[in-house]
Amino acid sequence: MVLKTVKENKPLLISYFIVVFIGCTFLSLDQKIPLQISTNQFTSDSLDLFFLFITKLAEGWLTVPILIYFLINDWRKAILIGICYGVTAIIAIIIKNYAFDVNSRPFGVSVLNQLESYHWIKNYKMPTGNSFPSGHTTTAFTFAIILSLLNKNKWLSIPFVFIAGLIGFSRTFLSFHFLIDVVVGSIIGGVTTFSLYVMLNNRFRFKN
Repeated sequence: MVLKTVKENKPLLISYFIVVFIGCTFLSLDQKIPLQISTNQFTSDSLDLFFLFITKLAEGWLTVPILIYFLINDWRKAILIGICYGVTAIIAIIIKNYAFDVNSRPFGVSVLNQLESYHWIKNYKMPTGNSFPSGHTTTAFTFAIILSLLNKNKWLSIPFVFIAGLIGFSRTFLSFHFLIDVVVGSIIGGVTTFSLYVMLNNRFRFKN
């Protein structure tokens, strides 16, 4: 079943591994705070508006209607999506709230706040809760992977993964998360969802 799923979803897996590889490559270049400062150099007020829209694509106003659509048209697929959504969210929440004593967002790091040249979003309440991993990125890759697996047109997985990657990038671009939070979120969402699909599809025979 695993090999069959891999063969049927090569565009998905290739695009996913490319995105994760790019993220890991940048992680290897420096520590998280210098990386954050480097990313911040490319920000601007206009780009803030664009990426604020992108980052909200992983929120309930879009994900819940997708789930409702499948619930109306194919309740089995809706259950599968709901399970993947719930499991990946629980994993991210547990890690975020219980795995580390110190888990600050960029806004909670004094070094960044002391930099006069550091760009923060104007008139926006920055998130200050625990940072690692990125819940938005976890959700984005959960939906990108499961929608790709359930879709007959496997080439659609490329834009799905690209959008998920863009959502992940928006989290660090807007200084909501560090890059390490985003990369781990993409792994939690991607690997967990793919694994659940293989297990549940084999048992309940979900079909495209």
